[in-house]
Amino acid sequence: MRLNLNKACPAYIRLIWSVKAAILLAVVLLSAAPVLAQDELTGSARDAARAAIIYPVVFDPLLTMPLTPGPQGVIDVHGSDVAATYHVAIRNGDDSYGIIASAPLSSSADPSTSVDPRGLRRHASLGFHLTNIIWHPKAADAVPWALFITADYRFNRAEYEFADPVTLQRKTDTRLNDTASMLFGAQLFSSAKHPGYFVGFSYTYSAVFDQFGGITASGLPVDGPTKVRGNLLRLEMRHPFGRRFGFNKAVTYEKNSGVMTVEATTYARVGRGNVGARLGRESVHDGQGGFFATAFVGWEGWGR
Repeated sequence: MRLNLNKACPAYIRLIWSVKAAILLAVVLLSAAPVLAQDELTGSARDAARAAIIYPVVFDPLLTMPLTPGPQGVIDVHGSDVAATYHVAIRNGDDSYGIIASAPLSSSADPSTSVDPRGLRRHASLGFHLTNIIWHPKAADAVPWALFITADYRFNRAEYEFADPVTLQRKTDTRLNDTASMLFGAQLFSSAKHPGYFVGFSYTYSAVFDQFGGITASGLPVDGPTKVRGNLLRLEMRHPFGRRFGFNKAVTYEKNSGVMTVEATTYARVGRGNVGARLGRESVHDGQGGFFATAFVGWEGWGR
């Protein structure tokens, strides 16, 4: 006679056997985990591999979305529009918690610039970010893959002046400008002989105030500040050539206006410093956009 366990065993018996099976499976997996983890690099060897193989590939000379702990600084020049940015982070294992500050050193007469889709370049801003690296290095000279997750927030409180619509006297209004970003990326095929590639996708929500309309006879803007919201999707690739040169490419699409920005950045390292240039094109909109070029000089403090 064939015994049907589904009919012969009460429900609580089957539940007990299911729990026992789950406990047994958990014990097996927990027992195997330390064995698998024994092959991973730890301690100073892991830190050395991270600094030698990970950081050079994800290096961002313009600090648009930094993934290295720094300290790092850059001055970016676009004609008379000059901006300085500094970044430093505290590293805890594969996590880093950073602060990034930026300020305009000089501004062009045109309040708009095609090199900053987020719109904070003309304002002194402060930001914070959290970066996590997910990887399982088993050799000091090769990292087949590594995943990155980064959250970034930057803000500024700016005072805007404009003419009172009735008296035409000077009025001021203080508003909060801010951006929030999230990046997901992967570094692939990296080794001591071949640096590999980093590919990342990020989303940025931008809320920056701007002033439209004309200028009064006294030189004051006619209108007060108006919030301009942006939703930016960015796809980028970073790739160093050897230990001294690198080439990064990115495409940014602003969903609200439909504006697309394509740019390429090349840089060279000289000691702890780096110099480079960025070329790009922003799709024409409202009489603005077109080709642009910037030059930059930077400094980095993390070990390579």
